[in-house]
Amino acid sequence: AKKNWSKYEGSGIKIVPRVYLDWDEKPGNEYWPSDLQTGDYTSEQFQARVLRLIKAMGECWAERRTAAPSACWAEFCQKNEDLFCREHNILTRYYSSKLLASERARTSFVLPDKVARQAA
Repeated sequence: AKKNWSKYEGSGIKIVPRVYLDWDEKPGNEYWPSDLQTGDYTSEQFQARVLRLIKAMGECWAERRTAAPSACWAEFCQKNEDLFCREHNILTRYYSSKLLASERARTSFVLPDKVARQAA
């Protein structure tokens, strides 16, 4: 990606990559790798891939985070408001309020306990 985007360096144009598996929650327009079951957010294989993706994206942005970590955090918060909203945030699609309030969920990773939607 750096090779492809290097022409924008110093131009004032900001490149912000985003990764989507399901853009708008409408059935039938998701992108899932062919070896994974569509909508299976809870499989170990899916979770391992997400962790590898997070690590790879973090490595790509390490240079930027070092230069201005507070600016990166502010931008992240702005672009991901649904992660910080107390009600109707993205977690409520996958987790019951009982599980989210549990001591176990507050101290360790827990798998979702509800299905966001049925596969088409």
